[in-house]
Amino acid sequence: MSNQPAFEYHVTTQEGVEHVFTNLTEFCTLNNISRTHLRNMINKGTNYKGWSGYKIEIEKEIIISDTAKTGPKRGRLFEYHLTNNKGNEYVFRDLSTFCKDNNLSRQSIHDLIENNTYYKGWSGYKIQIK
Repeated sequence: MSNQPAFEYHVTTQEGVEHVFTNLTEFCTLNNISRTHLRNMINKGTNYKGWSGYKIEIEKEIIISDTAKTGPKRGRLFEYHLTNNKGNEYVFRDLSTFCKDNNLSRQSIHDLIENNTYYKGWSGYKIQIK
């Protein structure tokens, strides 16, 4: 199983206001700032438009769903890894059941996995295992 690190970001604006968050994309969208520029600034330890910041790796909880050992009855078998906006990673094989259990749109979660996008603070990927 592949673990992707989770980070807590500490960013200070040009006005000196410090923000602490774990979802870089959501923060950039809410503050109308370029995710690429902010990420590069944090990773390189530079400034961007008067902003500065750093990140620290945080321990995240990996939750293996009850549906992790089951999957579709036919076709290819995938293991899904979804991370919520709190940095918790969920690992499972049955996308439909997971979405129903967590009140998520199956189509939106499928789209975020296939298109590498975000949905309600969730991000994720899949691994073909069969």
